[in-house]
Amino acid sequence: MRVLKYLLPAFLVLLSSVRALACNCEPVQQLGAADWNDADIIFTATLLEHRMGMVGMLRFEPRKSYKGQGEPGMTFYFQPGKDHTLLHAVKEFRPGDEWVVFATKKNTGNREYYRLKASPNRADCALSRPVQEDDPYLTFLEEMARTAGGHRKMYDEQGRLTAEGAYLEQVPVSRWAYYEPERETVVSGNYENGRREGEWLLLKEMPGGKKQAIRKTIYNSGSPAEIHDYSHTGTISLKKILTDSTETRFYFRPDGALKNRIHANLEENTTHIISYSETGAIEEERFLEAQKVVRQYRYNEKGERIEEGQR
Repeated sequence: MRVLKYLLPAFLVLLSSVRALACNCEPVQQLGAADWNDADIIFTATLLEHRMGMVGMLRFEPRKSYKGQGEPGMTFYFQPGKDHTLLHAVKEFRPGDEWVVFATKKNTGNREYYRLKASPNRADCALSRPVQEDDPYLTFLEEMARTAGGHRKMYDEQGRLTAEGAYLEQVPVSRWAYYEPERETVVSGNYENGRREGEWLLLKEMPGGKKQAIRKTIYNSGSPAEIHDYSHTGTISLKKILTDSTETRFYFRPDGALKNRIHANLEENTTHIISYSETGAIEEERFLEAQKVVRQYRYNEKGERIEEGQR
């Protein structure tokens, strides 16, 4: 049985469930150093207007700045079905409500604008949301606004180290490390101009005190450009190359040989899947539009096309 026969259904389920999965994310109960460090501006604001549809919109009037400086009538645009943002943690959008807003600065050509800070994963919701009674976010932000200077070490309630690094005028600089004591992991890398840059490594503590690489993420001005996941043997199992509109995944066998390549164009909602044999020859190729197979090809052991199908 070809691997693709199993991979394709699973991948289709993943694609179709992205929105549902995102909507079921868990709200972050307490902020950490990375939440402060990876946002360019943080402020409270009054929600003036919102719109939902193919393109969503939220417009705010900033009130109190904690990091950076918000501008009057700040407007954020997003795609509800694509962007994993605060929308998945918020049930109601009521003009006049006070919010806490986390945003990042983006540059496209000659244009500079702000976007709501998205969640780095789909397990936790992103951070922007209405202010709560006795809000723990505001308590954390007040403290950070006072103390984000020089070299800092941060600890959890049990006294365990959770983060360490240096600030220059509230902005992270040079090398930082974030610890998860429960999982015995640490992720570390460098900041340049307040953004994650270059290689960031996620390491796990193994028996005997040895640290093993679990993931390597290569950042370009704060955005992940490439991600490498490693197996328990230390070999690469998955490589992802990311742009604003595409995601390409390379799945590898334990011996390092390429098993599958999946290229998804997020804007056009198309996917191209290639399955390779153990010798490296193409076995099967499929083209999807809106998660449905529209063309497929099969190849012989020499990599020659022998069958074509279309739906």
